[in-house]
Amino acid sequence: MAKGLGRGFESLIPTDVADEDWSVDISEAVAEPRHKGELKNVPLANIESDPSQPRRDFDAESLQALATSIAEHGVLQPVVLKPVASSPDRYQIIAGERRFRASKIAGRDTIPALIRDVSDQNRLELALVENVQREDLAPLEKARAYRRLKDEFNMSLEEIGKRVDRGFESVKQTLRLLNLPEAAKEFISAHRLTEGQVKPLIGLPDDIIMKVLPRIIDDKLTVAEIKKIAEGARRNKIIQIYEREKQVMAKALNLPVNVRTTGANKGTVSIQFKSENELRDIIKSITGRDFE
Repeated sequence: MAKGLGRGFESLIPTDVADEDWSVDISEAVAEPRHKGELKNVPLANIESDPSQPRRDFDAESLQALATSIAEHGVLQPVVLKPVASSPDRYQIIAGERRFRASKIAGRDTIPALIRDVSDQNRLELALVENVQREDLAPLEKARAYRRLKDEFNMSLEEIGKRVDRGFESVKQTLRLLNLPEAAKEFISAHRLTEGQVKPLIGLPDDIIMKVLPRIIDDKLTVAEIKKIAEGARRNKIIQIYEREKQVMAKALNLPVNVRTTGANKGTVSIQFKSENELRDIIKSITGRDFE
């Protein structure tokens, strides 16, 4: 069994199949254990891609390298297929899209496959887990798959994390990538920015993010450098808010008010008074009670 795969995978690959000389890497599965399934060679012409497959970006060079390996050694790991109910002898890919595509490039006619009948949720979970566990899924593809599990199947972030062997915070941060400006998403999809580079920017106003992005790309900034820029941007944003609210407080109290920041989301508020009566007025304004 491959260590760290999503919970429940044992139900997809039956023991008697996994023990055969298939070098099965998809050793567990999120599919319901309705039956063990059937392992057989399936014509590539009878297989279609899954439209809900979370992965959309398939690197041509990587596919060619896999195709060369398949041409020389064959397919060492069976793909997992689901029967198409409306079309006899046709199947839809659950897991193994890269092997399927590379096999076509290699000129093969058939591919070893495990046939299983699974629900839409299980199909998405398995496709997601396979890609995430192999680190093949692009950050935004991963985020969109997480959102589908959350929105379409009412899964909590904790449940999603357990399925893909990720912590709650990791799932949450990946989902937040979808809140980035479209231009930032395009840079990520084009591999000009990494997930690690953009994560420090999440939560900043779009206009600030768009000002920072060119510098990150042009100057090839490290994650540590980006974090410093993001912290400074947050601090400046907070100072602007403080300045506005400081004027409101000063007007309400009719006394000088000062705000000093000591870090991101940290600082002190001081109110100046020159007499006991002014102090009484401050306390009454804040607490709603007369000073005793």
